[in-house]
Amino acid sequence: MTCNEIQDSAAQEAAQESAPAAYHILQNLDLNCDYLRSQDWWLEALVNKEMFPWLWDLDVSVVRERQRAGRWNWELLARQLSQTKIHEPNDTSLRLPLPLRNRRRIWRLLEEARVDDIAAPEGRAMAARRDEQRRHWAMQPPLPANFKPLPFPISGFKYPEP
Repeated sequence: MTCNEIQDSAAQEAAQESAPAAYHILQNLDLNCDYLRSQDWWLEALVNKEMFPWLWDLDVSVVRERQRAGRWNWELLARQLSQTKIHEPNDTSLRLPLPLRNRRRIWRLLEEARVDDIAAPEGRAMAARRDEQRRHWAMQPPLPANFKPLPFPISGFKYPEP
């Protein structure tokens, strides 16, 4: 290895251990920890609010206290929190309280929103009516197996006069 290669690799390691600059790309990380970065790096990723802006009110002093109190796997916690579907009720990986799940759900909607994503009022009303009709028909009891609809038009039926 040349002197320049050694300096380059040392600079890369130092950059890896410095305050993370690419927190925004840490979404849906693999849940298997690789331990390429230190636990302190992952802790900083959590408290700097760059990686998880939806944890804006995270009490940094409590997190630092936990860091001093014992061995926590900050990488695993960060990887679990990076999952975009942790707000769903069937996700039990972290057993998040409902208000935090809701906050993550709302933040995800904001992350995925784009300019002009708003439907016209009449489009929203039509979608609401369709949803209501679907809910109505979903609640109806199933038809009996021997059900046969009457042929149309019904013979002998007198339509009312206008």
